[in-house]
Amino acid sequence: IEGILLDKYKGFDIAISYLKRMREQKPRYVYPQCRKLIKLEKYYEENELINAMEYCVSKDTCTVFELCSYMIFKHGDTNAKKFVPIHTLRHYKDRARVIETEEKLNG
Repeated sequence: IEGILLDKYKGFDIAISYLKRMREQKPRYVYPQCRKLIKLEKYYEENELINAMEYCVSKDTCTVFELCSYMIFKHGDTNAKKFVPIHTLRHYKDRARVIETEEKLNG
């Protein structure tokens, strides 16, 4: 499944960097994170996912948790509610609020 994503995003250097860092940072959880990324493709545009990956790479936190939290920060939780369990959504939303605060301080 990781190979499918690497092939799909081969034209996007930032996405390749994200996927490689994801493997380095959480090698044990690569498969479930890749499955979640494929699920995300059903709910978000490619450019939205690439932007989120770019954010994660810039923070050197390349996890699906960070990516989903950033997506909620940027796009709200409407799409996330369709595929994220409610207890997990709360954690994503909490992190999205922290990201929002950080972005306001930095921007």
